[in-house]
Amino acid sequence: MLAGYVLAVVKDPSQLLQEVKPPPDILVVAGSSIQGAIQAASYVIPAVVLTEHNFPDGQGLDLVLALKNHPRLRHVPIIVLGMDDLLYYQWLGITRYLPSHREPGQINRVLEEVLSGQVSRQLTHA
Repeated sequence: MLAGYVLAVVKDPSQLLQEVKPPPDILVVAGSSIQGAIQAASYVIPAVVLTEHNFPDGQGLDLVLALKNHPRLRHVPIIVLGMDDLLYYQWLGITRYLPSHREPGQINRVLEEVLSGQVSRQLTHA
């Protein structure tokens, strides 16, 4: 039985799906559209949102703002990959951030920490 899902919104979902190895009871749903992600998250609330900062239809900031302003989604932990404006993301209340060039397996360790609740809702650098 699934415990939840990770909503991954990135420019290249296939590349991320090769890197992310969630626990067996967590599904990863990946796409590259901010509007599609907002719509999907409003139907079924994700356990975690994983995003980048630039997309053809907007910026990761647009997604973070939409999630933080949505009454049912504002509590969802958000992990941002390779962002430019850390202070603004921090102000918005993201959970974690990871640099574009990260260690192998780092994203999986961070996902595990966030999914298990070992990370506070405040920003921490991985």
